[in-house]
Amino acid sequence: MNDQEIERLAALVADALLRQRAATDAVDPGGAGRAGQWLPIPVRPEPPARGAEPPVWSGAAQRLEGVD
Repeated sequence: MNDQEIERLAALVADALLRQRAATDAVDPGGAGRAGQWLPIPVRPEPPARGAEPPVWSGAAQRLEGVD
């Protein structure tokens, strides 16, 4: 591709995106059609409270008697 073809392709993509945005706004002006507004922002949940004992998966509570 030469520079002229790249410019033409970029213009075609930009025009298609603008037409799609205009059509979406016409159907639902200011509503859910706008990018990023229909999906809530993710929120990381708080980790569960830990007691004084180590977690079960840590293996800290295992007895090592008889291990040579």
